[in-house]
Amino acid sequence: MQAILQEMGVKDYEPRLVNIMLEFSYKYVSDVLDDAKAFSNHAGKKTIDTEDVKLAVQTRMDYSFSQPPPRDLLLTVAKQKNSQPLPVIKAYTGLKLPPDRFCLTAPNFKLKSEKKVRMVQPTLQRIVPPGSLSVMQRGNNNSNVSTIRLVPSSSKS
Repeated sequence: MQAILQEMGVKDYEPRLVNIMLEFSYKYVSDVLDDAKAFSNHAGKKTIDTEDVKLAVQTRMDYSFSQPPPRDLLLTVAKQKNSQPLPVIKAYTGLKLPPDRFCLTAPNFKLKSEKKVRMVQPTLQRIVPPGSLSVMQRGNNNSNVSTIRLVPSSSKS
């Protein structure tokens, strides 16, 4: 790869370029040979011949690499585009910004509450005799427990 670069007149390049070129050429040759093998199998041949390789290379060239448009076409398109005058710049005082949807001015964070929510489960602090109903009342830090005695009502018929 270094010899190819020297032959092409490239004198200054990064050392990693040689490895990149080796990887690219290995992948390209492997893919071409795989395609040539598939074409050979499709034709019912046991070995790959030059026609299979040529077809594989041509197929790769048609679908993998693109050719730039001809220079004459580019010159014609550039001449047409450059013949149109540029729009007049409106006089603004200050900096002209793009529309809001293209600006990164919206907040990109959310504030986290400093309050910590603590779930407190009520616990009985004293033993309640059976048949009584305990009622907890909320206080600041002290829990007041009131006990209500349930008395069965007498049934009158």
